Amino acid sequence: MKIVAGLGVLLFLGGMGYYFAVVSGGGETAIDIPLVFGNLKDGSIDMHAIIGVTLAHKSRKNEPLIEGKPKGWNDWVKTHCILKSSSGEQIAVNRTNGSKLVRMHEIQQMVGTEEFFLEAKLKPGQAYTFDYIIEAPEAMIFRCQFTAPQADEKVKPYHFVLSN
Repeated sequence: MKIVAGLGVLLFLGGMGYYFAVVSGGGETAIDIPLVFGNLKDGSIDMHAIIGVTLAHKSRKNEPLIEGKPKGWNDWVKTHCILKSSSGEQIAVNRTNGSKLVRMHEIQQMVGTEEFFLEAKLKPGQAYTFDYIIEAPEAMIFRCQFTAPQADEKVKPYHFVLSN
């Protein structure tokens, strides 16, 4: 009987932990987003970010669907995925459904199932600041600063730290 009660308590605590960590979106101080760089030519390199289903669900679940607020992913990306060069110039970030820079098995190892990809053209050797904004229920800005590589770079997780 004690074993059953102990398992019940563990199950309850695990469920509450899952709720607060994943469902409510609260308490996070950092997230990892896989980035891959490639296709170096004409003074630019492509950057692709992989947004998994779990992160995408957390990102939009509390988004109000009222007038003036984004209703689709493409509009959402414009206001929640902000990439700037070291001089403060905003770099266009586009949503796409696929990437030629990363293989399917690499995606599955990094995020499980992908929801979409973000892509941008960067200047090799230049520093960038990438903000990924989740509204849960207030805006949480996760920031990563990096330098675009001078050559192709395999996919790896980049650490985005809560900045507000």
